[in-house]
Amino acid sequence: FPVTIVVPASSAIFFALNYRAANIVLKIKQFNFDPHIIATLFLRFWSVIAGGLTVILIPVFFSPVEQGYYYTFNNILMLQVFFELGMGQVIIQLAAHEAAQLRDGKEESVRLKAFSRLVSLRKLLAKWYMAVFFLFFVSVVVAGFLFFWDSELPVEKWIYPWAFLVLATGVNLNLSWRLAILEGQGYVKDVNRLRLLQSVLGFALMWALMILGGGLWWVFYRDWE
Repeated sequence: FPVTIVVPASSAIFFALNYRAANIVLKIKQFNFDPHIIATLFLRFWSVIAGGLTVILIPVFFSPVEQGYYYTFNNILMLQVFFELGMGQVIIQLAAHEAAQLRDGKEESVRLKAFSRLVSLRKLLAKWYMAVFFLFFVSVVVAGFLFFWDSELPVEKWIYPWAFLVLATGVNLNLSWRLAILEGQGYVKDVNRLRLLQSVLGFALMWALMILGGGLWWVFYRDWE
């Protein structure tokens, strides 16, 4: 006698979905995506989503005066462009050039010279960025103090968040050359993962302070984004 196997509708749908998902995964693998590109895309996608959510939350939890402080803080911190001088891309190119000389197959003398130049570059950048950090911190804190002195909020409500925000921005600026060297040496995926983790933690802490009524202190975590 013929045997009839009855498959429940739910099981049939489950197997069909699994089969479809497996086909999609195989097609994605055929494109052979670079993990560095995927990590970069995840970082950009998260930045767009988190930034959009922040823009929605700001008018919900803060008065127009506090919103004005937030956007003014951001505008003044754009002064860091004059301290960065576009050095990041230059450092990436220099590090990539030296890293190419360190690969296996190169002569020992060539690799030693490249390693020596890379060490010298790190020492020079450490001194340069430390000087830039102090110059940036003093200049921008003073500029902000003079700009906000006659503002609506009392001094004690904005001076400390402002000083800590400038400090955090300066620390990020001081660390940026290290990440640039790592990117030049081919650690793009790892650097983007680190930046993604930093951004997720920064936004999470910022949103928590916004909801809990942390005043302008939540702006301090803006520089983690």
